[in-house]
Amino acid sequence: MNLSNSILLMTMLMLAFSWALTSIRRSLPSLQRFTGMLMFTGIALIATFVIIPLQEGVILNRGAERLHWVDPSAATIVIALAIVLAGVLDGLVTAVAVAVLAYFMNGSLSTVMLLPVLYSVAAGLVVRHFWGLHRDFISSRVLLLLGLALSLPQAILFYSHFHSAPNFEPKAMLASMAVIIVAYPTAALVIGNLVSQPFHQILLENQLLDTQERNRQMVKLAGNAIVNFNADLEVIDYNEEAERIFGYPRQYLIGRKYLGLLFPSYIWAGIETDAQRVMDGGQIREHEVQVVSRDGKETPMIWSFSRITNARDEPLGMMAIGQDISQRKRNELKLAENEERVRLALSGADLAMWDWNLATEEFVTNDRWADMLGYVPDVQDTDVASWDERIHPEDRDHVLACMEQHLSGETDSFEVEYRMRRRDGDYLWVLSRARVIQRNEEGQPLRMTGTLLDISQRVASEQERRRLERQLRYSQKMETIGTLAGGIAHDFNNILQAIMGYTTLGSTRLPDDHPVQHDLERVLSASDRARSLVDQMLVFSRQAQQSRALVDVEQLCREVLRILGPQLDPREDIEVALEIAPDSPQILADPTQIHQVVMNLVINALHAMKDGGGRLGISLRRLDSAAVDLEQTGLAELPAAWLELVVSDTGCGIDPKHLSRLFEPFFTTKSVEEGTGLGLSVVHGIVTNHGGAISVDSEPGQGSRFTVVMPVLGDLAS
Repeated sequence: MNLSNSILLMTMLMLAFSWALTSIRRSLPSLQRFTGMLMFTGIALIATFVIIPLQEGVILNRGAERLHWVDPSAATIVIALAIVLAGVLDGLVTAVAVAVLAYFMNGSLSTVMLLPVLYSVAAGLVVRHFWGLHRDFISSRVLLLLGLALSLPQAILFYSHFHSAPNFEPKAMLASMAVIIVAYPTAALVIGNLVSQPFHQILLENQLLDTQERNRQMVKLAGNAIVNFNADLEVIDYNEEAERIFGYPRQYLIGRKYLGLLFPSYIWAGIETDAQRVMDGGQIREHEVQVVSRDGKETPMIWSFSRITNARDEPLGMMAIGQDISQRKRNELKLAENEERVRLALSGADLAMWDWNLATEEFVTNDRWADMLGYVPDVQDTDVASWDERIHPEDRDHVLACMEQHLSGETDSFEVEYRMRRRDGDYLWVLSRARVIQRNEEGQPLRMTGTLLDISQRVASEQERRRLERQLRYSQKMETIGTLAGGIAHDFNNILQAIMGYTTLGSTRLPDDHPVQHDLERVLSASDRARSLVDQMLVFSRQAQQSRALVDVEQLCREVLRILGPQLDPREDIEVALEIAPDSPQILADPTQIHQVVMNLVINALHAMKDGGGRLGISLRRLDSAAVDLEQTGLAELPAAWLELVVSDTGCGIDPKHLSRLFEPFFTTKSVEEGTGLGLSVVHGIVTNHGGAISVDSEPGQGSRFTVVMPVLGDLAS
């Protein structure tokens, strides 16, 4: 048997073992892991007995000449390929099997026999590390290099043996060594290519099995129902989630038409049409369909259908993936119920609601918000900017500061009262309560919700309560001062009478040309001024005697202007405007006191314009009871008609801090020589004593406007 026959024999053995072990692996999958190990070990053991002649009389595997003497040199190629193709463990088992066989057959294992085995293991590990790991095929170049590497130690061993032979022929030795160097790479190339094919097939089959198992596990563990249909729309497979929803055992639906079993009858036609459209190449995404389980329960599901084709784009069937949305439906129903309850609660509490998404700047409100601000729902501007613009300018800084404090986490909630502008331009008072309900990991606010309550009526009530309290305190204060002033005025009036009586008596007892007469006249003049002051104090304290009669206030106004003519005529910078309405009624009052009211108000107006001049306005008109505040008059009921007297000027105006004390007795902003501080307090006392009311509007630098309303009683109104 020559070398080519020997190589052919080993190749045929390799093919035979490959086919046999592949068949065993397919019929017995449990032996799959040991396929490579058994194949390479078997071939290696046979190779140790094969006689490989190099030339006439010279053989490579010397031990094969005798039945009980084996040499593992010829198995080195198989050991190295086992490591490269099958794995390190397979190669080591093959090497150990060859060494054990050599040991038992020869009775010993010399170093010359062991070195080729160890060298082939090392060569296989090197090739696997650099070229064979994670590869399906080993290239021919690598196989040739492996065979060449394995041939070198064999050539060296052969040379040492041949050189010590008695019939040493260098020429024959070189020829034999050349055969070794050629035979090993050739054998490695042929055997490696033959053996790698089944291993590649095994690898592909293993990958396919792994992929199938992975897909099976994914389908099994999927949270959605997955159903596979063939081209006739018969169920061929479905996962555990589908089995749970359908309620049928797996084998029950396999091979059955799905329409009558899985879907209610009233949608069969639609489902069949959709299925045919999918089989024709279309797709259906997110299609909500009810599924009927075995016990007749309908389950709402979202289905997606897609066609399954082969590599030639021929339809094989259809896959349906469905998601059970029962819980979502229940949640949606519960959410709708909660929203309705919240809506009813907000409606009952008269609350407007707002929801602000800070990430998108979306600002959502309910219908009450629009109604509160005078807008039609879905027509108003609902964004943060429009909300900011509606805040009253005096409140905006405070509101935004409170908002910023809550957004930054400094406060637990946002709660503030402020004024918001309505569509018609008016402002209403609102109470806004809100809280950030969502923040990101860094603590930045993402969403904020809150309510808005119209508190205009409450604020108005509180303002009215505070006004009445101030009015009560003022009345009590004025009553106390009036009582005190009345008492002082009576006692002081008695003293003045004695002073004036004795002064008059002394004046009559002295000659007219006596020097003391001039001093006595000054005493009487000062006493007259003091008596006038006492009279004012008595009027203020409402202890002065009144004599009421019909009073034509228009005539009183003209008389006051006539009396003050000497002061007005030289003042060309003062314009006097007297506006008397034709229907201005007369009133029942004390003429002297009403005259004093007009006089004091006009004198104050002239004093306000003493430096820069201006316009003095006096107007009279009739008012209906609807235009008068009952609580300011102190009357039990309002008469049908009123007389309004307005005295205005364009002078220096009054500082706002002085307005609250303007009608207090002895309060004045004038110097001591210019006034006593009793003028406006006397006016206030006279007006209120007649059942009227007085108010003032003033702005520094623009002037003042005093408004007096007096009732027209009884038949005078008609």
